[in-house]
Amino acid sequence: MAVSSIAFCLTLPHLTPSLPLRLLWLVICVLGFYRSLLFVHELAHLRSARLRAFRWVWNALCGSMFFLPEFTYTIHSFHHLTSTFSTNEDPEYVPIAYQKPFELLAPFIIFPFAPLAIMLRFLVAAPLSWITGGRFREALLRHASSLKMNPKFEWKAISREDRRLAVTQEAGCLIWWSLFVSIAFAAGEPRIILHWYVAVYCILTVNHIRAMVAHGYINLEGERVTHEQQLLDSITIESPRGLGVGSGRSALSLAAPSLPDAALSFLRQGPQTLARSIAARSRLPAHISTRSRGRLQGVFHYVPRQSIPLT
Repeated sequence: MAVSSIAFCLTLPHLTPSLPLRLLWLVICVLGFYRSLLFVHELAHLRSARLRAFRWVWNALCGSMFFLPEFTYTIHSFHHLTSTFSTNEDPEYVPIAYQKPFELLAPFIIFPFAPLAIMLRFLVAAPLSWITGGRFREALLRHASSLKMNPKFEWKAISREDRRLAVTQEAGCLIWWSLFVSIAFAAGEPRIILHWYVAVYCILTVNHIRAMVAHGYINLEGERVTHEQQLLDSITIESPRGLGVGSGRSALSLAAPSLPDAALSFLRQGPQTLARSIAARSRLPAHISTRSRGRLQGVFHYVPRQSIPLT
């Protein structure tokens, strides 16, 4: 996080006059911040009071900066439950295997507007919802408070603790951004807010590409699947280096949902063993079932995977 923050500041022209160097610093800060943000995946798996201090620090330094406080990812558990995986109750699943090229590209067209929408949600809508409460607050929590890929997903049955965390962490975002904007203008560098905007767009793009190669997304009807079908619709990247935790072991994560990704990294033979185990009980070859040698292979072989049936 420290390296990313330094690189982020060095994108300013008066600190780095050279445009190529500023672009290099931008790439470094984007990848660094993305790795830091992926810790929200670990926090979602480690629902424990033992990490209370770490959660507060992560939310204060990282989650608040990018409007991704911890409460926005509590819905991740629905992605692991067999009863909700790949259904409309799964926030991280859309049957993109059957989408047309324009539909696949649509998110990348929308992403330039996403940082502005997120800012309005946390800096304008959230404080208003504290005052008005009622239906507006409920609608904000249900429809605009989850890190999701599925636009049909609604956050239902919100616990009292989650509601309390939402208010606390929304306030944290408001405080962080009040300080950030004040310091930016006081230093005479409001353009750094634009640099943040560009960085968020890049992070969203990288994350969506990661998500696209995490599954086959072949459950078109959104019907409930078996655990074996859930595993067969998931891809484990054999070489998930470079992007950090939570970024390359989808099949392993579904097979052991109670383990955080950092623990799964110690299962060195996990992807191969899991793939062979699944393939032995299915009609799909092991290299198609759950494994991909890398993210580029996952992207370039995305079209062939579209024809794999979930049966």
